Amino acid sequence: MDLVRTFYLDPVSREILSGWDNRYSSEHVEVLHVWNDPVNQRWPAKLTAPTTRIGDDVVINTDVLLAYPSPLPPSEFPASSGDATYRAMELFQFFARAADLDDPAVGNVPCTLYAYAPEKWSAPNETSWTSFKRHAIHRSDDGGPRSDT
Repeated sequence: MDLVRTFYLDPVSREILSGWDNRYSSEHVEVLHVWNDPVNQRWPAKLTAPTTRIGDDVVINTDVLLAYPSPLPPSEFPASSGDATYRAMELFQFFARAADLDDPAVGNVPCTLYAYAPEKWSAPNETSWTSFKRHAIHRSDDGGPRSDT
């Protein structure tokens, strides 16, 4: 299980941002960093995925096309949601040793996806959606408290 963390950085200083100045609206906007806790994966034994061999390693590419009801429905979040259906694409590359993939005695092939993996499971998981909703529910579009909650 990997916890994906994405931090938005100042393009010059490379410091982690807590907010930024929108040059079009002249407002200061809070930055919400991405903390995503994806689901464990179990691949079928006969997985068909594009691969690239690089020396002793194999790169397995998986493209996940997503389309599901938006966690931020426009009826509840009109200023922050463009559609009732969330559409996205997640592109993964898994790196494994070719010898492990070729060995029928190896039941679980170790692979590298990210540099960090947590040592234990934590629940409930936090995603960019749940973090955004937690922040947005307590604020109106003008930055003040929402009047409809």
